[in-house]
Amino acid sequence: MQKKDRAQAILDDAVAHQEMAGVACSILLHGETVFSLSSGYANLEEKRPVKRDDIYHLFSMTKPITALAALLLIQDGRLSLTDPIERYLPTFAHPRVETKDGIVPSPRSVTVQDLLNMAGGLCYSWGESQNAQNVIALYKEMSERRRNGDKPMTTVEFASRVGQAPLAYAPGTSWAYSVSADVLGAVIEVASGQSFGSFLKQRIFTPLGMDETGFFVPTEKRFRLTQPYFTKDGDLVPFREESLGIAPNGEATGFESGGAGLYSTLPNMERLAQCLLRGGKDPQGNSVFQEDTLRFFFAVQPMQSSVYQAFHHDCPGIPMGCHYSNFLRVMAKPQTPDDIPGECYCDGWQGAYLSVFTKDDLAIVALMGQCGHGTGPVNLKLKKLIFGSH
Repeated sequence: MQKKDRAQAILDDAVAHQEMAGVACSILLHGETVFSLSSGYANLEEKRPVKRDDIYHLFSMTKPITALAALLLIQDGRLSLTDPIERYLPTFAHPRVETKDGIVPSPRSVTVQDLLNMAGGLCYSWGESQNAQNVIALYKEMSERRRNGDKPMTTVEFASRVGQAPLAYAPGTSWAYSVSADVLGAVIEVASGQSFGSFLKQRIFTPLGMDETGFFVPTEKRFRLTQPYFTKDGDLVPFREESLGIAPNGEATGFESGGAGLYSTLPNMERLAQCLLRGGKDPQGNSVFQEDTLRFFFAVQPMQSSVYQAFHHDCPGIPMGCHYSNFLRVMAKPQTPDDIPGECYCDGWQGAYLSVFTKDDLAIVALMGQCGHGTGPVNLKLKKLIFGSH
């Protein structure tokens, strides 16, 4: 109870100092929710208090769910880590690499494992490389087609057209935060023979009772969407723009983004965290993920030193003991008192956060509509509080 009260004080203090408009979080131990807390507003302008059933845009917290979906297909024997992705997306055949000396043939294909580890030569919508500029153009076209009422760009079309541009580096030699999870979503769609969203619903969301998680929010539920904010000159300003090709209002589009597209609620994300802590089992004890699958999901995957160095160069705030695999940051070699062995975590651009502490059978889920918060002060304070070293 003392830690619960202190956790509540952390949330209240963050809201009082306008670090965010509102926040909801849960702490789980041994597969059960120990306590769930909230503070502030889901919408400041409407003075709508945070509630447990508020709907949040997960953004990059979508990525590890995409990884879990891919691992289910590997578990089924329908996908392999070593599969070249041109087997599913032919535009990735005969890949080329952009170098300082020009465009050259890639020494090898991009594989499923390269995508899972963000080491496949792809980019996001920033930077000067041809790969990044291609993604920027695709997002722009996606938005224009949606505004004009044209045929929407689909998950597979997006990924296939990503494959038409030269890679920014040779697969497996470097690291860049990228559209890897979006491309992997398209691979899953082709390999499974069903839409990416349908596969997630059938194999993960329905078994776990995550009935309010998906790539769009039904019209009748949109009043429960949280309003995201960004901080400008010390004030919280509503953010209402499109981002990464995704509309800000929860509307359905043809693009089911494996990297940033899912919406969910705190109770639904608790269900996912409970499953991960229970060795892959649903609330009834049925196996959704095999134990070996989850062990691989949380394990540190082999990473060349050049990939490790590029990861930390691109993400300077990440502790040096962290590795990146399966769209998770994995604390492999703790180097400071704040580093928790076995911590595996991810976050979303608008403040969604999930951390699973595999050696302690504990998890933290935090959701807030605060742009750029990610692994911000609230999440770090909660972690320190739970582990009692501060």
